[in-house]
Amino acid sequence: MGAAHPLARHLSDFLTDLGNANASAHTVRACRGDLLQFAAHHDGEIGDLSAGLVRAYLAGIAGLAPATRKRKRAAVASFCRWAVRHDLLTANPMDKIDAIKVPRALPCPAPAADVARVLAANPAPRTSASPTPSETTTPAMIQTLTSATGHTSSDALALAIAPDNRSHWYRECPIWSSCPSTGLRRHAGT
Repeated sequence: MGAAHPLARHLSDFLTDLGNANASAHTVRACRGDLLQFAAHHDGEIGDLSAGLVRAYLAGIAGLAPATRKRKRAAVASFCRWAVRHDLLTANPMDKIDAIKVPRALPCPAPAADVARVLAANPAPRTSASPTPSETTTPAMIQTLTSATGHTSSDALALAIAPDNRSHWYRECPIWSSCPSTGLRRHAGT
């Protein structure tokens, strides 16, 4: 987009204001790219922005991942809010556009074999038939478990180790429900 584009000056002012508001350089860069892509779909004046033009832009990026489409929509929405505040638009066309919903996915825990290997290295004694996490976790084990599996330290502290009636060890975690690939089970207390 060249300086002759009708939106060029407004986009530049918006990005400058975004930087002045202490937005991170990554946010400004991503917003710049998203708005340049939007400006390629609209070569008219800023006052000509309408919900129909935004819908056409969003339809053009429909093949992208939901999170990407949501980010691009958010950039346009921020620009339009800014334009309304600066009296460049009389109404925000984004008020007529529904938000993009991104499906939430729970993190996939580490494979059971990896967790078993980390737990097998734990030298802590098991003092009762159903030990508490404080009886089975050590700082070194928590550090190893979090770095090897990608779990957070609070996930590691929530682990409860208990023997089943076949003398095998299994892992119950209150964070994830049953996962067939790992054998994780929902904690009975939740």
